[in-house]
Amino acid sequence: MGLDFVYPSGFVNKTTAASVTTKEQDQALKKKKAADGCVTFPITAMDMRKAFNMIFLKRADTACLGTETTAADRGIATGNFLTVLLREFGKPTTRSITDYTIGSHEASAVSGSVKVQGDAANTVIYGAASCLVAGRDLACFAFLSSECQTLPVLSASKVKFTDTAATPVIPTKLLPACQLGS
Repeated sequence: MGLDFVYPSGFVNKTTAASVTTKEQDQALKKKKAADGCVTFPITAMDMRKAFNMIFLKRADTACLGTETTAADRGIATGNFLTVLLREFGKPTTRSITDYTIGSHEASAVSGSVKVQGDAANTVIYGAASCLVAGRDLACFAFLSSECQTLPVLSASKVKFTDTAATPVIPTKLLPACQLGS
């Protein structure tokens, strides 16, 4: 994908060599094209030392899928990615998708939250996602945390493309997630 991504050292990457997909993603892929390996998760990392925190990097090979990704498609993919992740915990609420630039790449970002269903403590999971086109790949990052104040720290993890300096994946100014789910 032509990028280096650095995340906090306390995270343990749970990704194996095989592709990791959810049932919804599997169904969507089968509708698009029955091709193994078109969508992978190079990073699925978790840190639960003090709270619930996860980082994901999803790669969709658009050539393998036989599609081109437009700006509108990128925004839809971003919203769907975060919604699918948050839906694992309950009924999510998401904000409007915002377009911005990461290095020299156009990107889309969205934030949201969900109250965990069946949790007596009324835990809220906060999330943010960003997708961009890098070469023939659609790269999507997602950050989840049970601590609202941690979400901007996670989303500020740096990404460096071959043609730019390291920059936060999602700028803090795009993350009003603490107001959601309250």
